[in-house]
Amino acid sequence: MNIPVIQIELAEQGTVEVDTESPYVYGVEEAGRIFRSSLSRMNIEVVGLLCLDSTHRVVNYSTVSMGAVDRVTPSVSQILKTALLSNASFIVVAHNHPNGTCKITEPDITLTKKIGNAARVMDIGLVDSLVVCPSGEVASIREAIGGCDER
Repeated sequence: MNIPVIQIELAEQGTVEVDTESPYVYGVEEAGRIFRSSLSRMNIEVVGLLCLDSTHRVVNYSTVSMGAVDRVTPSVSQILKTALLSNASFIVVAHNHPNGTCKITEPDITLTKKIGNAARVMDIGLVDSLVVCPSGEVASIREAIGGCDER
């Protein structure tokens, strides 16, 4: 019997230009700059993921889900798969609200808690979950729910 031997790897697809000098992300200010560059002008809801190493240095960015004009349903397993393949110690998740309102919704909070709980099982810290608006405003779900455990 021949059993297929497989290998899983990440493939770089390009880069995203960000208006920041520091390669480190500790919270909403630094992460907001990155997600503004990639999400604020999208006309559908999109979920982005920043993977960070143990020193909070950015390892990579990934678009993990694309939805409709008023919703997106990201796969928590896809988010964690990307984080694990990136050897991430920490992650920051964000999605946009193309309608222009940065109001954090109950589904936003529920998803953030689900991602945080799953990441914690994998020993990955969720630094924050953000909402990005076309105006450039960024809202922290972590701040709205009173903080998340990083690990």
